[in-house]
Amino acid sequence: MQTKMIININAKDLQNPDMEEQFNHWYSAHAAENFKFKRMQKVERYKRIGDDADAPQYLAIYYFDSMEDFHAYEESAEHANSAKIPGRPSSSIKPRFRAQYELVESWGK
Repeated sequence: MQTKMIININAKDLQNPDMEEQFNHWYSAHAAENFKFKRMQKVERYKRIGDDADAPQYLAIYYFDSMEDFHAYEESAEHANSAKIPGRPSSSIKPRFRAQYELVESWGK
């Protein structure tokens, strides 16, 4: 059976703009710890452009080669350790959603 690329998307809003530098510093360390998981292919973070409050302020996308790899990541020491990174401004972070998607088609040049 052929495996398909899986992405895990985390969407968040930052409630207190004064905490943005702390949040970004913490998230960089958090993502770096997650990325130590060998079967994770790539991590990307995005910040919303514009003032559309219906769209999350931040998106993080984690790439895996298969759902099996994603499930292994969820159980990994790297994932557990990433939650222990100090400095998370918890009261300022509002989770919007978290979801996994399977690649259906891809185009490129």
